[in-house]
Amino acid sequence: MSTFRNDLLLIVVVIVVESAFELAVFDNTLFSLNAHQIPIGAPLTLLIFIIGTVLPTMILINAILLPRYLALSGSRITTVQGCSRT
Repeated sequence: MSTFRNDLLLIVVVIVVESAFELAVFDNTLFSLNAHQIPIGAPLTLLIFIIGTVLPTMILINAILLPRYLALSGSRITTVQGCSRT
């Protein structure tokens, strides 16, 4: 149970520090949005982020790097370990 609490604490601290940094340094246009724009903008931002960042990263790892690691190592276990370190 201690490991779970420590992991949760680490995740919360990273989220708080990252959010505080972004709100302090970057443009404060988030605070100029009204109550109707935030519920529309938040899911739209998440969708754009997934399409623009997460999806290409998944394609890179699974379609390009994974077969190359398998061809180089010849071992499925080594391939999984190699991709987890990339």
